[in-house]
Amino acid sequence: VAMSSTQACMPAGLAAHLRCTFASVLPPGSVEHASRLVDELTVLAASSVPPGSERAAWAHFQGQRAAKSLLHNQALQTAFLAGDKTLADVLAEADARSAGSEKIFKVITGRHQQLRDATASDGDVASAWSDESALRNYAKAATEIGSRSWVQRGITWCSQLARDHFHGEGALRLALKQVAREAYSIGGVEGVSSSKTIIRETHKSLLAQRVQRPIKLIDVGSCGSYFVGSDGLDVTALDLQPQAGHPSVLQCDFLELEITPKGTLPHIEPSDACIAGSLRSLATGSFDVVVMSLVLSYLPLPTQRTAMVAQARRLLRPIDRYNAERAGPARHATVSVSAHGISVATEDEDTSKVSCGTVEDEEQQRLSAHQGGATVLAGGAEMLDGAAAAELLGEFLDERGLLLVVETMSVDRRARTWKQQEYLQNWVDVIEELGFRFLRHQILSRSHALAFLTTKLAETASHPTRCKAEQRGLPMRSRNEPLDTSVQMKLR
Repeated sequence: VAMSSTQACMPAGLAAHLRCTFASVLPPGSVEHASRLVDELTVLAASSVPPGSERAAWAHFQGQRAAKSLLHNQALQTAFLAGDKTLADVLAEADARSAGSEKIFKVITGRHQQLRDATASDGDVASAWSDESALRNYAKAATEIGSRSWVQRGITWCSQLARDHFHGEGALRLALKQVAREAYSIGGVEGVSSSKTIIRETHKSLLAQRVQRPIKLIDVGSCGSYFVGSDGLDVTALDLQPQAGHPSVLQCDFLELEITPKGTLPHIEPSDACIAGSLRSLATGSFDVVVMSLVLSYLPLPTQRTAMVAQARRLLRPIDRYNAERAGPARHATVSVSAHGISVATEDEDTSKVSCGTVEDEEQQRLSAHQGGATVLAGGAEMLDGAAAAELLGEFLDERGLLLVVETMSVDRRARTWKQQEYLQNWVDVIEELGFRFLRHQILSRSHALAFLTTKLAETASHPTRCKAEQRGLPMRSRNEPLDTSVQMKLR
């Protein structure tokens, strides 16, 4: 009787939608349990929200929360199917999970604020850094985030993309696109098919050699070894406060890390607080991939996020004059903490004489470089020979690096089209000016994933673009930070 008097509380279309949603997260054949959830939600809505459109919206929102709780908590799902739990219990679990996430966020951002205040006010910085209680709470919070399934999906995405580029056909696809782009840019298409065939054959032999070498990947702000078990990866994991007793995560302030000349060995000092030791220096251009998963969005200032990316660029190939001049630790430290690791954002005084080129500069250089190993055909198109194909592929396989960024939806909304992602577009344009080329954006279950390829930069010391880029920021929509209007948005 009670149910019949409340049936009108749930529109038929919404009830059908929620029933399908619940059925999708429950085991096959659980239609009756899905209907029970809808019935309980109808009663709960009638007793909690006044009649009207707000009641339907409330029921839809709570239904989605209940479905997510059942999906991510297998024990809760089992108890509900056995009749030991009700919808109210499921929603209580969702509330507890939300409260836990809020607590984690406050711990991490609170640690940011503690270190930032101590540094800005010339306070007791040493005490702030050595606050063991705060460090333990921070490490626990970061570890909790890293264990979430949606975070693990971001790690999987990074691992798969890195292996596809260096040990799969990712570099081949880029080389094929490059050949087609260069041919069309000079108005000729003759010989493109032949060039592509030569490139594919050359790639097979080069790849057989490349897969013998592991992909050198550095996981910034790791806290734990999230890439353990990923075949083909030689992982260096670092964090300011690794998990207690973790055997392989190095203790390191990423922005205080000294970048030494090419070929020098890493400098690792013994540490009582970290079994793996404290990382003090790495050689420039010594990595194939830099991963920043849930790092940038936890930094308090947009310029600190840019400084993180600039430091990552110094660890990737190709090595340019800019990176060589900037080798060494940055100055004027501003302490902050990332989701997986604590960082120190800095400013460099001597930035007026550093230079950078553009992607257009690189394309022109490549056209000139490959003419010596190509046959010029009618219409101006070029057909590559084996040596030129090997040079082009070798560049993508051995002389380029990847920057992989995974961030929460707080950076920008989940939009239907890339054109609507204004903040992410701003990020892409600033990051490209730091020596990268944007490859792709993918929306994962609860995060944005961005991939960049390093570019060659001009050797002249008069171009100010790179310096200006480091002074710009990477703003976030959730914090109402203004977009950087000085960056020219590009159509992509």
